[in-house]
Amino acid sequence: MHTSRPMTCLPRSMRRWIEIQTQIRRHKERAKDWRHRPPRRDVIAQLHDTLEEADTVDSPDITSSPDTIDLPIDSPEIVSDPERFSPKPMTVEDAAMELQISGDTLLLFLNADTGQINLLYKTERGPYGWVEPNP
Repeated sequence: MHTSRPMTCLPRSMRRWIEIQTQIRRHKERAKDWRHRPPRRDVIAQLHDTLEEADTVDSPDITSSPDTIDLPIDSPEIVSDPERFSPKPMTVEDAAMELQISGDTLLLFLNADTGQINLLYKTERGPYGWVEPNP
């Protein structure tokens, strides 16, 4: 609703009514958008399948070659208890606000527009970096 006079000139009840209508419109738009996104369990299953495929790719065995010298290889230390979380569906703008409020350097989230896991991180120059998987 566009009016030529500012909202402050309207009575309080009318301003509240406009706010409620705006909230209802936004809720309906979000609900409509959810119908076109894949369910979260499908996205998680897709990620799980992708990780399994990456694990099954055969890498060449370097130590089996007779020309190589056996050197002790320090493998990186991996924490045995992974940190688990449920990524929240949010837009990139919401994720940027969340990252700014939290003070962390990166945020893993479920992109509300694409339904895929995305990564938002702070750069040294100031703006945020954004990593999104290929479709």
